[in-house]
Amino acid sequence: MGLHFSTAMATGVMMKRATHRAAEQARRDRMKTAMVDLAEFLLDGEVTFGSGTTCFVVMRGKDGEDGSEKVTDGADDDVRSAKGSVPGEKKTVNKARLIEMALEKMKAQEKEIELLRKEIDGLRAGGDSMDVS
Repeated sequence: MGLHFSTAMATGVMMKRATHRAAEQARRDRMKTAMVDLAEFLLDGEVTFGSGTTCFVVMRGKDGEDGSEKVTDGADDDVRSAKGSVPGEKKTVNKARLIEMALEKMKAQEKEIELLRKEIDGLRAGGDSMDVS
């Protein structure tokens, strides 16, 4: 084709690519950090991520690790997370499932907050008519 670009133009394109690459890497690092924090919060374990869509969790516990190495399939076993887990147990959880678990937890907490608000309103309504001596 015989296309020739000036050195200044080629340098500008290279700098633009490098800047974009650095910005994308920073975004991926922020996402990874947030996913690790979310997994540790939801699953109460030490979390590491693989290169794909899976995170690996070594469950924490009061007594520390006991050497068990049960690995789950990441589907439904992750729901029992900290309650039914043995310290040191190894689990795998899909990143998409991790986000679903966070959403489920937030919805459950929202329902609990609403119930507590109703209970408080009931106590306030019942407490106003009572004579405290």
